[in-house]
Amino acid sequence: MKRVLILGAGAVGQVYGFHLQQAGFSVGVWVRARRVKEAREGFPLTQIQLGKPRRQAKFRPDFVASNVSELPPEIAAVWVCLATTSLEDSLIAELAAACPNATFVVLSPGHFVKQRMDALVGAKRALYGIIGMSSYHAPLEGSSQARELETAAGTAYFLATTVLSGESQRRALEMRDALRAGGVPVTLVPDASVELTLSSAVLMPNIACLELVGYDFARFRREQAELAAEATADSLRVACALTGATPPLFAPLLNPFVLRLGSQLAARFAPFDIEAFLRFHFTKVRAQTELLLETSVNEADARGLAVPALSRLCERFRALGDDVAPPKAN
Repeated sequence: MKRVLILGAGAVGQVYGFHLQQAGFSVGVWVRARRVKEAREGFPLTQIQLGKPRRQAKFRPDFVASNVSELPPEIAAVWVCLATTSLEDSLIAELAAACPNATFVVLSPGHFVKQRMDALVGAKRALYGIIGMSSYHAPLEGSSQARELETAAGTAYFLATTVLSGESQRRALEMRDALRAGGVPVTLVPDASVELTLSSAVLMPNIACLELVGYDFARFRREQAELAAEATADSLRVACALTGATPPLFAPLLNPFVLRLGSQLAARFAPFDIEAFLRFHFTKVRAQTELLLETSVNEADARGLAVPALSRLCERFRALGDDVAPPKAN
């Protein structure tokens, strides 16, 4: 039985770990020493499915480690499920040395992550991906919806499609097949880092604008939608300059009317409390959002690109920082 190590046993890592275990892998988690007992007891999960009752399960890791001496031999893959701001070069390098044949699946956003990880683990061993789920700690903090209040404590998640790519076709196909065997929708693309850079260029300005109104979609009015649309156009221009890609076909649709309509439809039809989810999740990873916004502005400056709306949004987002209360620790 092949072994997989999940680095970052939070809401995302738990879900991938569970489904890889369902595919027949021996799955362990790397956690800080203070979380070893919790990890050994297992993680309760609730899967959200369209038109079906929420389904409960439990992810019980086959092994738990907090230092390399505790790792079993022959780790086949290491899934890096960490926020970009939580990546530690020394730890990645240590794991790369301890798991010399392992594939490293990196899900942390940022156009600069690929170059950094390639240097640490080797380009031939690295796969890059876009997380294909919405996951959160339940009951969802800040939600008053009955479906959220009634969800069992643990991690709740809704699966979408995971996107993967890598220089090694063999490694990419192995991970694709593993996820599919575990019930996770997945697709391979030529370069997921390009798609991730473009998707982050769209997502981050809109998340920042939503944070300006407390993730209250009813307060996301014309002024905020106009700023979001203009900042997104700026951000995409930078992303295209970085990657050499052309703007996505949907780019013309990212106008104030469509952004406002999309927020209203999401609030009404999402299978979970989307406002409370965004508020909880992106408040928790706020430093990552700020890093990605500031990096985009800095890249624009280095290339002589004018990004007035993105710069203005970045300043407002940064100024808001001291007034944003972090979510409670779980």
